[in-house]
Amino acid sequence: SIADRIRIVKVIGLMNIFASKQIIDDKDFIVKYAKFALKISNAKVLVKDLEKKQLIRYASYSNQYILFGGTDLDIDIALLDAEGRIDTTADISNVINKYVDMPIFVAKRYMLERGTSRFFKFNVTNDIAQAISDQTYDGEVNIVLSSRIQKKNLDNSKAILYCNITDLKELQDSVNEIRKIEYVLKDNFDDKVAVSELEKLRS
Repeated sequence: SIADRIRIVKVIGLMNIFASKQIIDDKDFIVKYAKFALKISNAKVLVKDLEKKQLIRYASYSNQYILFGGTDLDIDIALLDAEGRIDTTADISNVINKYVDMPIFVAKRYMLERGTSRFFKFNVTNDIAQAISDQTYDGEVNIVLSSRIQKKNLDNSKAILYCNITDLKELQDSVNEIRKIEYVLKDNFDDKVAVSELEKLRS
């Protein structure tokens, strides 16, 4: 019935807004929920019908059903296609600096002892910083994305703290996902529904 379809759509909408992103909402979840919580016996048929009419869509990239405004672009296939077209060996530090809003922090102990504030900024690089990259700050936390940094190469004469991240797989995977999304966005900038979905995914 129409009322049951509306109830299913409402559940999907509420899950899109409130459900934790940790939940793996596989394709069976909505059907099971509709059967047992909403007492809709023909839930599977109704979910398939809503998909066919393009009112909902299962987005495998986010493991959940989403409300769908309609687009000709199959986002999952487009992202798979983009995988072979992006440079997965490119420098990831530029992407991280572009998207991650790094905090500025105060050296509190120095301030308590001397009464003067000292501000440090974060900077993500692939190599050891030889100098503070922005002279408006008193110091820098240099996050080095490399597995080849040696302590003897670290310069302790400047106000630079070093943080060496050696396990880069998760970071590299996330950056590659962003690159794939941006590739698909560039090719489909005039498809408003697809752009909206891709921007949510990038975020």
